[in-house]
Amino acid sequence: MKKLITSLTLTFLVSAIFGILFRDWLVFGLVTILQFLFFYFFNSIYENFLIKRAVEINALAEKGKYENTVTVGCPCGSTQDVILSLTEDTIYRCDDCKNEIRATTSIGTALVTTPLIAKS
Repeated sequence: MKKLITSLTLTFLVSAIFGILFRDWLVFGLVTILQFLFFYFFNSIYENFLIKRAVEINALAEKGKYENTVTVGCPCGSTQDVILSLTEDTIYRCDDCKNEIRATTSIGTALVTTPLIAKS
């Protein structure tokens, strides 16, 4: 409510300044209407831009989620696609045997060296 009162006060102050400069009530009314129209269209365009960005970010998140999908096997012999996380274990339920299975990702390192044997 405070923002609305502040916004309306500023709108009417700007209109009053133009009305005083041109010494006309018509200018006051016209500037007030133009401010309302300008900010309505500006906010509509900006809102559409934000919605577009949110959809793009959501699409990137979905793409990243599907890049982490791996086909895993169950001890019962069936396979299914599971979204794995690199930061924590993933527990999923097998579609066939209905058992809960934990899938872990392990990351290892190896030192890469160059051979010391020289070609002769």
